Amino acid sequence: MRKTCGIAVCSTVLTLLGSGAALAQEFPNKPIRIVTTGVGSTTDFMSRLMAQALTGTLGQQVIVDNRADNIAQEIVAKAPPDGYTVLVTGTGFWVEPLLHQTNYDPVKDFSPVILATRAPNVLVVHPSLAAKSVAELIALAKARPGQLNFASAGTGGSAHLAGELFKAATGVASARPKTSVF
Repeated sequence: MRKTCGIAVCSTVLTLLGSGAALAQEFPNKPIRIVTTGVGSTTDFMSRLMAQALTGTLGQQVIVDNRADNIAQEIVAKAPPDGYTVLVTGTGFWVEPLLHQTNYDPVKDFSPVILATRAPNVLVVHPSLAAKSVAELIALAKARPGQLNFASAGTGGSAHLAGELFKAATGVASARPKTSVF
């Protein structure tokens, strides 16, 4: 994790430094604002690591501004495209417009700068479950529809989407639609 974070922070610094040269003016000449969601979340943690590294490297204050839900995306979508307001976000950024009406378009209103982190998803089962392989888990879920659950950190996150993709790819039917039940 630490090596990945260091690489992400260095890459972000180089990207922002390169964008300053492209502007043909002194950059940054005012504080940079990183807007993100979820105080204490992974995106908040990464935003704070990047802000600390960038503040020291650029000699300009970089602040983290935590906002709720899609408010962060709306703030950045409406900000001038000058590099002083950036968004650090996760998978919810792409999922939110599919589920709800938003005041931004994730494709038209944003330009990706860097992939800052990667987080693997791991499939685990309780040792008491009679499945010792993925094939056995699929067979068990099909034999007992609606009786097995999967957990994730929240709707629209990578673990939730991976669970839904697992269900769709394996043909495991959900007994109760719109829930995280096999």
